[in-house]
Amino acid sequence: MRLILATKGTLGDHLPMMGLGRALQLEGFDVRLACNPAMHELASRAALNVIPFGETVGPREATDRSSHWDHWLQPPELVVWNEHYRQRITDQILSLVAMLRPEDVLIGTRNLPLLGLAARVSGCRWVEVGLNSGSMIDYECLKASRRESHPWAAGLEQLEAELREQLLGSRDDRDDPAPLLRLHAVPETFVPANYPQVHCIRTGFWCFEDPLWQDWSPPAALEQALASSPAPLGLAFSSQPLVDPGLVLENHLRVAELLGQPLILVKGWAFRSLDSSSAVFQHPALVPVEALPFRWLFPRLGAAFIHGGMGTLAAAIDGGCQLVIEPFGNDQFLNARLALEQGLGWAVHPHRFDPEQVAALLAQARAPLGRAVRSAAPEPDGIALAVQLMKRNC
Repeated sequence: MRLILATKGTLGDHLPMMGLGRALQLEGFDVRLACNPAMHELASRAALNVIPFGETVGPREATDRSSHWDHWLQPPELVVWNEHYRQRITDQILSLVAMLRPEDVLIGTRNLPLLGLAARVSGCRWVEVGLNSGSMIDYECLKASRRESHPWAAGLEQLEAELREQLLGSRDDRDDPAPLLRLHAVPETFVPANYPQVHCIRTGFWCFEDPLWQDWSPPAALEQALASSPAPLGLAFSSQPLVDPGLVLENHLRVAELLGQPLILVKGWAFRSLDSSSAVFQHPALVPVEALPFRWLFPRLGAAFIHGGMGTLAAAIDGGCQLVIEPFGNDQFLNARLALEQGLGWAVHPHRFDPEQVAALLAQARAPLGRAVRSAAPEPDGIALAVQLMKRNC
């Protein structure tokens, strides 16, 4: 029996699945990761066998389409179903059907549509996985409560009918197998209570770090900045593409100036396009660093500016520093709202970022918000629980 883990997207869609895949492999399972080709090098470092799946989305591709990930500038309700989406989803389903065998178990993320259809056509069993706070919302219930559906949803329904006719010979036959499990990789506290939820098991966060960091040690400039008092600020937007990264960096450096603290910039995908010889990189408060383990960094910061992606947010909450969340799109809005409701940080509109106001906010609340909450309710090992469930059911 093989376990085929399938996902698409950027780092936040891949790192949790890599962590799960590696843990399952250590338990003796034959694991394959079907994923974005840009993630294959990282998956290989995790000793996972990879299968090319979906379109390539790496730092360059994301930067070239940065507005696509900024829903303030390109709201999802304005996205029109077109031939690109139709072909992309068709390719995904046909690719899954081609790679799956009847004895396999497909473990797919919920942002991949029509997984039940792929499992049915291939004759395999399957597990559905949600990786963010909103991924187990029951959209069928929401659809019933709304008068109109999104044009994109109508296009997907039409495509589903066509694929069913192509693969099964019937447009209306929807008797797909139910998943063996539905796993939601968040704790109960990160479930939006005012939305209907599908039945699932919540495991806690699936946290995974690049094996490259096992022998990692901080550069001298970073160690020096972390020795300052008060503790430095951090800016870590991970794989969130930015339309104007220079302006974003200037705004956060102004906060650092006002507070008299260094700003540690984790360049990631967000700031990779900036010229390191530019004037902004010569700012005396700036300490730019390449990728590093977030779970090492966040406990050493006085405050962190993050975009609100689930992986970064989970590490930041565990680190216990003050959080300023600047959501750009997708699940980041909901994650920011839930963190705000729990007193884990503040939410700021990224395009209305006022350095003076943000500096005043941080100056008034030097005590960390998240650490007290986290120490009262330590987070279980989400991957370990997921593996136990897989062993029991697969």
